[in-house]
Amino acid sequence: MVGPRHHLPLRLLALLVLASVTSTRAAYNVLTYGAKADGTTESTAAFLRAWAAACSSTRAETVYVPKGKYLIGEVDFRGPCKSRIVFRVDGALVAPADYRVIGKSNYWIRFVKVNNIMYVGGSLDARGTGYWACRRSGQNCPIGARSLTFNWSNNVVITSVTSMNSQVTHMTINSCNNVLVSSVKLYTPDQSPNTDGLHVQESTRVTISKSIFMTGDDCISIGPNTKGLLMTNLMCGPGHGISIGSLARDYNEGGVQDVMLTNSVFVGSDNGVRIKTWARPTTSFVKNVVFQNLVMRNVKNPIIIDQNYCPNNRGCPNQSSGVKISGITYKNIRGTSATPEAVTFECSTSNHCTGIHLQDVNLMYMNKAATSSCSNYLIGAVDFRGPCKSRIVFRVNGALVAPADYRVIGKSDYWIRFVKVNNILYVGGNLDARGAGYWACRRSGRSCPTGARSLTFNWSNNVVITSVTSVNSQVTHLTINNCNNVVVRSVRLYAPDQSPNTDGVHVQGSTGVTISKSIFMTGDDCISIGPNTKSLLMTNLMCGPGHGVSIGSLGRDYNEGGVQDVMLMNSVFVGSDNGVRIKTWARPTTSFVKNVVFQNLVMRNVQNPIIIDQNYCPSNRGCPNQSSGVKISGVTYKNIRGTSATPVAVTLECSRSNPCTGIQLQDINLMYMNKLATSSCSNVRGTSTGASVVLDGCLSS
Repeated sequence: MVGPRHHLPLRLLALLVLASVTSTRAAYNVLTYGAKADGTTESTAAFLRAWAAACSSTRAETVYVPKGKYLIGEVDFRGPCKSRIVFRVDGALVAPADYRVIGKSNYWIRFVKVNNIMYVGGSLDARGTGYWACRRSGQNCPIGARSLTFNWSNNVVITSVTSMNSQVTHMTINSCNNVLVSSVKLYTPDQSPNTDGLHVQESTRVTISKSIFMTGDDCISIGPNTKGLLMTNLMCGPGHGISIGSLARDYNEGGVQDVMLTNSVFVGSDNGVRIKTWARPTTSFVKNVVFQNLVMRNVKNPIIIDQNYCPNNRGCPNQSSGVKISGITYKNIRGTSATPEAVTFECSTSNHCTGIHLQDVNLMYMNKAATSSCSNYLIGAVDFRGPCKSRIVFRVNGALVAPADYRVIGKSDYWIRFVKVNNILYVGGNLDARGAGYWACRRSGRSCPTGARSLTFNWSNNVVITSVTSVNSQVTHLTINNCNNVVVRSVRLYAPDQSPNTDGVHVQGSTGVTISKSIFMTGDDCISIGPNTKSLLMTNLMCGPGHGVSIGSLGRDYNEGGVQDVMLMNSVFVGSDNGVRIKTWARPTTSFVKNVVFQNLVMRNVQNPIIIDQNYCPSNRGCPNQSSGVKISGVTYKNIRGTSATPVAVTLECSRSNPCTGIQLQDINLMYMNKLATSSCSNVRGTSTGASVVLDGCLSS
């Protein structure tokens, strides 16, 4: 991961601060030059006289503003100066009550071509209320003044400043190099128009840290030709978040690169981190940006890219943004969204966003995982076949959407399939199979197509599937079939709880599969485990609604492989029909289940938390009055706790011809209606220790 490059410049800034503070002579006190600290006497000329004297000195000097309130109009502090300057404010600088006095210019207090300067302390009150009222009224208003501006200046430190009620932007860094902004507090009401906190453009090596922004527009806005910007330990909100852009207002416009925002909090802001570009041609770009270690608290749009910006539909309708966005990383971003959709990527149709990385993004809405919206790609059934000659990364930054007519992909058993592709990483993106039409067909009893699994991997080895969201699958979301060495991590699979046969993940004929850190909210099994599955590890999962995690059904065919070496641990089931289930047909077979561990599980209002059903015989066809041939042995249930939605929390109904053996229940604590839940068992041999469930007569040794 590459962030903005500061290195030596930051060290130089620290040295500058130390040198400025320790080597200045007696201060150029503005009171000495005629300023009045009464808040009513115009003191602009006195400030300029003090500045001119300090700036012309060949030694490091301090311009000093003592405690008190100083009324000043627009003021331009110009360089170059002959040596370092400390501009120390212990008092408050106040703009004239008539907003037009400073509003006719685009600045209130401005430093131009001043190098090696430290601006420290004090407060600024631009008295912007009258100006905002003019803006809201629709009158002919002046341009509005930025409160504090630095233009064409190098080696600048701005620290311990409080700015209030700016007419427009509080602080502007324009065409500067090597700037440190630290411990500033910028305040305006959340409905004040265009009151950005800090705007940076045409500048290199800027650091903004340990600051608070409560504004009516962007907390920080980042304009063209910005490079090497580090933002850290910030609080933003209310306001419009931290925005790169808007870019592409002009055709020949520079880009933004090497930007990092880290260790910051957004509270009640309209946006969190945003990239915004006009929908028209340009030479601009955004690249190498990192947003990491961020907390969102009730933010409307925590993560957003908007390349369709076209206010009032003027100058850009029906055009596509030319801004090329690449290499954007979102890492460890967590918290709550104020809207169901927490991540919005609306990228240019002519210049797709590339290299978008989302890692450990955990955003909730109303105690549920928030959703995302991305630029869509419409695709039908597609078969990606190997073998390939080398490793493949299949990266999806947008959304893949199935045709609206469910029959287009429904006539196949797959939508997106990889066959005989080894050493592949499938990462990111959304899949929307638009399954509602297919489910309606199934419920109607009409003749329906077979239905498409959304994402399938067949006969593939060394596979990683990560950071994928799948919604509205026609049938199973993700299928792992006849594969070896597969990792499924950080996937989210959603379908309504009444959608038929919408399993989350189905694994069969596969060895060495790991499924972790994932969420399953489905209409059928969260995970179903089929024949010839070996060495399956499932951990840190959330399941519900759905039918739980199921081994089986097994024994449908006589010559059928078994399931062995399976572990599910550290997971939660919420409102599911089942928790952990083993299900077999009631007929002869060569199949088996052995060496299975279910441990460290929490059940929350689950109908059947623990169940073995060896009498499965749907519609009583092909199996009545028969006994299951599936041999179940060596199954351990350990540290399973929580609540059952039914009085019977443990159901172990094993085959009368092949009783379950080696069943171990240890530390099972399941409650129903604030009482111990009960159990129902037949043909079970095993042991129980530390159970808080009524197991009398359930197990035989």
